[in-house]
Amino acid sequence: MASDLIHDPVAFIDQYIALNEKGMPWTLSRHQRRVLAAAFRWDKDGRLRIRSFLWGEMKKSGKTFLAACLALWWGFVTPDTEIKIAANDLEQSVGRVFLTVVKVLEQNSELGHSAKIRATDIVLTNGTTIAAIASDYKGAAGSRHSLVVFDELWGYSHEAAQRLYEELTPPPTEENAWLLVVTYAGWTGESVLLERLYKQGLAGERIDDELEMYLADELFMFW
Repeated sequence: MASDLIHDPVAFIDQYIALNEKGMPWTLSRHQRRVLAAAFRWDKDGRLRIRSFLWGEMKKSGKTFLAACLALWWGFVTPDTEIKIAANDLEQSVGRVFLTVVKVLEQNSELGHSAKIRATDIVLTNGTTIAAIASDYKGAAGSRHSLVVFDELWGYSHEAAQRLYEELTPPPTEENAWLLVVTYAGWTGESVLLERLYKQGLAGERIDDELEMYLADELFMFW
């Protein structure tokens, strides 16, 4: 993998993901490019400046597909790591993001040839695994992940799902570990977890006059 793609998800997606999960040509939108460029900043020592990335958009906006693309970017540029894709209370063990990752690999052969797809996990030739997990926090304990993806966090309403989120926060032992949340807003009082993250983001610094992008310590939020 070219070194210039390690810190640039937009360049990776442009180069390797020409077809969407339906096999149709596509490209990142203008606002997606701006948000990704703002979120992924690295210090002089090559450390990622954020630990959590909250992406909130309306339904049918393509955020699940974007999450799949980011999971693939991280998987291919980060060898010998673990990526977890969590299902919420409304899904079974294999959620929509994982299924989308599988379909993107199937449609984009250059990536697909470097991946072994199984029922609930994917093994890349660089030693990285991408695994779908159920909303069971007990099974998540002790993971050595560098990325966890939570889809539709508004659906994490049960105590077990909230504990899963807590178990899968970025471990300090994994360099540049981070967490991605893509979600619809849901309803007030529906997910205490999502409301807490949203309020944390709003309390940070707004960094764009046009788009609602906020930086609150190690949390980046686009809403």
